[in-house]
Amino acid sequence: QSPLQLALLRGLTGLGIGGILASSNVIASEYASKRWRGLAVSLQSTGYALGATLGGLLAVWFLTHWGWRSVFVFGGVVTFAVIPLVLLWLPESLDFLLARRPATALQRINRLARRLGQPALSQLPAVVVSPAGTRTGLSKLLAPTMRRTTLLIWLLFFLVMFGFCLLYTSPSPRDMRRS
Repeated sequence: QSPLQLALLRGLTGLGIGGILASSNVIASEYASKRWRGLAVSLQSTGYALGATLGGLLAVWFLTHWGWRSVFVFGGVVTFAVIPLVLLWLPESLDFLLARRPATALQRINRLARRLGQPALSQLPAVVVSPAGTRTGLSKLLAPTMRRTTLLIWLLFFLVMFGFCLLYTSPSPRDMRRS
């Protein structure tokens, strides 16, 4: 309805896409066997670039046939249509199952183990309690021993995303000739 609303929604979308990209890399790594882990992460990253390219081409088609709003409607409809598939087929994180221990944790862990070719567990491992004062979460990532690695990974991920933004938002040579 307004440029401000568009900017806010684009910002929200950017946060969502950033979260999905970071999470999907972790999921690809976590659920791939050691033998196929590198390929799984590479395919996930390649899939994003390919999806962005195909999405851009599809957006051009939607724009020419139904206007700019159709691009957003299509994106929203597809997103909501995929949610049940994700809930049905994407397994819960192993770390989540071990930390939160829902009632069906052992069965779900063994189902994951079977899919990954690992032996089943007869019981859940003992809970490891961190000593008081131990860093967790973001503070652990920014602790002196991890700070350099964490900041380098963040920088590299930012540069990859920045490269995607430049690639997909740069004017084409044809557009530059018009101006």
